[in-house]
Amino acid sequence: MSLVGNLEDLGLGDILQIVSLSRKSGILFISGDDNEGKIIFKNGQVIRCTATDVFEDLKEAISSLALISSEQLDEAMALFEDKSSAETMDSILTKHFGVSPDDVEALKKESIEKAAYSLFSWRSGTFNFELKDVDNILDCRNDFFIYEHGINPQFLAMEGTRLQDEMQRDKDEKKGLSKEAPLQKTLEREDEPEQLEEEKSIAEKVEEVPVPERAPFPVEEKKNKEAQPLSAAVDEAIVIIDDDKSTLEKIENSLSSRHFNVFVEEKSENALHTISRLDNSGANIVVVSDLIMPRMDGTGILGGIEILEVLKGGFPNIPVVLMSDHVNKEAETRAHEMGVSLYIDKPKRSDFGDAAEEEKVSLFLQKLENALRPLILGEESVSIEDISGMINLADGLEEEFEAVGSILPQDSDDLPPPSTPGLSMLKTMVEELNSPEGRKQISLLALRFASELMNRAVLFLVRSDNFEGLGQFGVEIENDVADKRIRTMKLSKNAPSILKDVLESGVSIKKKMEDTEGNRYIVDQLGGKFPKESYVGPIITEGKVSVIVYCDNVPEFKDIGDTSAFEIFLIQVGVAMERGLLERKMREISKN
Repeated sequence: MSLVGNLEDLGLGDILQIVSLSRKSGILFISGDDNEGKIIFKNGQVIRCTATDVFEDLKEAISSLALISSEQLDEAMALFEDKSSAETMDSILTKHFGVSPDDVEALKKESIEKAAYSLFSWRSGTFNFELKDVDNILDCRNDFFIYEHGINPQFLAMEGTRLQDEMQRDKDEKKGLSKEAPLQKTLEREDEPEQLEEEKSIAEKVEEVPVPERAPFPVEEKKNKEAQPLSAAVDEAIVIIDDDKSTLEKIENSLSSRHFNVFVEEKSENALHTISRLDNSGANIVVVSDLIMPRMDGTGILGGIEILEVLKGGFPNIPVVLMSDHVNKEAETRAHEMGVSLYIDKPKRSDFGDAAEEEKVSLFLQKLENALRPLILGEESVSIEDISGMINLADGLEEEFEAVGSILPQDSDDLPPPSTPGLSMLKTMVEELNSPEGRKQISLLALRFASELMNRAVLFLVRSDNFEGLGQFGVEIENDVADKRIRTMKLSKNAPSILKDVLESGVSIKKKMEDTEGNRYIVDQLGGKFPKESYVGPIITEGKVSVIVYCDNVPEFKDIGDTSAFEIFLIQVGVAMERGLLERKMREISKN
């Protein structure tokens, strides 16, 4: 990780925040007109700060504590300057003269703050952050002002900016007073030249304090879309991080064409800078990062995990989506444990530049957009068209089912079974469906409920000409990946099938599948075994069947049983989807 640039482009507050979030160790060198400054970081915390325009004297600093006499101070300095002793000044003050360790720490902290706030006043200059193992370069014996506990850089950034603002207000107020009656004030005080000269000196000092200015966001120019003005406010932003240019370009063009504000970065450190600025502006941000990319210190390839860790530490409310073209279950598990919002598969890098793989890339881009809409726009539901390709249903479902099962009544000889299978969990599932998080996972909830009653469940999206496989649970196919197989399923709406029967009737069907062309296709794609009985239920929105749920008990050869509770839930699913569509339309109308 390295940061090099001009203070005019990237303010000190932003630099401090980036290093803080990265939790790195190193030295930030700052050069002004005639001054130089240095800030030393250890694991993202500031432990030392110097500035040439801030005088630093050890004896004078200790004297300011007024906790020991001048004679004791001389004695302490003599002990400290004794080259044969390895004792630090901290130890000398606390052990020999009874100075409180808290007072010593407060003095070190004050020294850092004083120098840092001085750096905020520099109007121009350059900076360079170098990644270093600072333990190997610090001299804790001879440098009293090293504050090993560290100060949060974000605190310094906020306080430094606040002090700048106060000075600017003082400046503005002084200008306001001078506008009231400048001539009269001068005439009244012609007999006070010394006082006027003193106030002039103060005014000049105030004039030297820079006005805090935030550099404009780095807005990329989009193809087929006019670039945003640098001064434009950004309400929502998607930050894409990937070290592959072809991938970045495809994603950027796709999302930009949908009128999203997209910021792309090839390096994690640059992305953190962009994220920090957007967050400071109050923008609603979603971060999408490749999993396999260099870490900021160059020591590994799981840069996406590093980004997730940094953001969850500094920006816990920003959703993070990780994408990967390589199966890494360990990294995926770790990402979920850290709170990743979505883990999504993507095509290989070579596919993004291969015309023959255009359909695969297009499907991924649609999948990514559908996943981002509820995160960036705050949509509580998604349209039926947006559901396709959005759900990674197999991963993690079994854990969710176990969690649901743990809160349900267990079988007991002392308690009669519920009258209707699934009725005991209907209330819980409906409440979850109506929650903000549940409305973002409607199809997932449908499969969860189905899994409590039947062995397998498959969702089919109703398209204009066919039924398309959307997601599944419980399907096992020899020598193939069930998710992949389901998502390639396409059955013509004209082919006789149990799906067609439900589409035309608009009601649930529970029966043994007939040996028709369409039903044979379904059975073959699901492993080749005809079930004893199948259940197929519709999800209806705006008066039309938009999604169909297929269920059976394969590999067991047994009946389905009572599905009344599940049918009620599917009605509620349709209502929730319809409400989401209505709310989205209302938001679009209000924006126009």
